[in-house]
Amino acid sequence: MPKHEFSTREKALLLICAALALGIFYYLFAYQNFQEMERRYDTVDLEEQIMIEEAKLSSLKSMQEEIDAAAGQNSGEIAVYNNQSNEIQALNDILQDRASDVSISWTQPTLTGSIVRRNAAISLKTGSYTTGRAILNDLSACKYRLIINDIQMDSGGGDAVLSTSTSVSVSVSVTFFETIEGASAVTGLTVLEEAAATPAAE
Repeated sequence: MPKHEFSTREKALLLICAALALGIFYYLFAYQNFQEMERRYDTVDLEEQIMIEEAKLSSLKSMQEEIDAAAGQNSGEIAVYNNQSNEIQALNDILQDRASDVSISWTQPTLTGSIVRRNAAISLKTGSYTTGRAILNDLSACKYRLIINDIQMDSGGGDAVLSTSTSVSVSVSVTFFETIEGASAVTGLTVLEEAAATPAAE
């Protein structure tokens, strides 16, 4: 049987065809599988992140409900205006040795009727989610009457709720209540009018 000797051109075409075949094989069986695995792992990471965020939201909601329930039973003292120095000391006692990078921003106190409201925006870092929650619980049980609003806790990676040792950033708004009854002076207050009564029907 006669043997066919490939010309240089035929050999070049065969090499090109072989390279194309290898390229198609790689694309169909290697590259596409790699892409599918990458998409699958991305989905797993996304699902894990969603689970973490849902757990965190659920925990924060539970914490807020506990604090709201405690607020309804709060027997803390409604101190006579101006009680800010004692409120600062109470916050210091709660945060001492458990928080770092503490920032407390106070707004101008407001007066409605005989009740003074003094708002404080607090931000801090603590060593764990558990410690952050304990701080908030102690705030809700403060000796001076207050309410807690706008709780936020974040570990940066979003897994604070699942960890007992992750550094956590906490921010919370607190409103202290005081009274001007028995006060020797009421300077420094912004007076707000009480909500007007509903007009009588004509």
